[in-house]
Parts: sequence; C-alpha cells; structure tokens
Amino acid sequence: MSRNALKVVAINLLVLLGLVAALEMGLQAIAWLRPSYDVLFLQPDRVLGWKQVPGLRWRWAGPYWYAAEFDVTVATNRLGFRDLERQLEKPSGVKRIAFLGDSFIEAVQVPMEQTAVKRTEDLLRPLLTFHELGVPSRALRLALASRA
Repeated sequence: MSRNALKVVAINLLVLLGLVAALEMGLQAIAWLRPSYDVLFLQPDRVLGWKQVPGLRWRWAGPYWYAAEFDVTVATNRLGFRDLERQLEKPSGVKRIAFLGDSFIEAVQVPMEQTAVKRTEDLLRPLLTFHELGVPSRALRLALASRA
C-alpha cells in the first residue's frame, strides 16, 4: 500500500472514530436529560414473591427514554407499598378496605393522587380508609407460581 493510501485510511478511521464519539456523547446527553433506566425498586418477599423496597423514593419515566408522559415520582411506605404511611392498629370507628392486586393497583405510571385507590378513598373518606397493596404483575405471577 502506498503512503498516500495509508494516510487516507488513517484519516477515514479518525473521522469514523470522531463520529462514533460524537454520537455516544449525544446519546449520553439524552439519557442524562431523560433517564428511563430501571431502578432496583423491588426486593424479594417470601409471601408476595416481590414487593417494592420500603421507604424508597424513585422516579418512573417509562420503559423508553422518550416516554415523557410517564415521568412520575414514586414513594413507598415503611411496608413497601405505594401507599400513605398507615397505622397498623385500626382506629376505632373506621372501616378499612384493602385493595389487593397487580400493577393496575400499584399504578406507578400516574401520580399518587390519581390512582384508582386514592380517588375512591377521596370519595368515601372519612367513613372508610383504603390500603393500596399492589405489586407488579410479574411479582404476583411468581408468587402464585411458587405456591402451585
């Protein structure tokens, strides 16, 4: 190969390397501005299979970086459910209802005040209090499968 041909190959490789580096920096900037990575928000549970980590505050941004409509801050109570902090002892004169279910009850894609459980509780308070005990559907399936 002639010396000029080596120069052309070297220049092309440098340009290619520069383009790849620029693309990587651009994509890193997008990921930094619009994160959507999965937070380790689940932990194993002997009864449920999996449940959210107690006392954790994290951000749900959907499974894709461009899913801006799913940008929600999620907080769990000390029991690991997406619910308000509740007393374990039932106050006298108050009836409690527990909503058990999968990710439809958990509802991490919407703000807490827009979940079905909170909307129902707002309608019927102070006669009833509701406990939101939803877990991701994959956790529910794993828990049920392990009992079969």
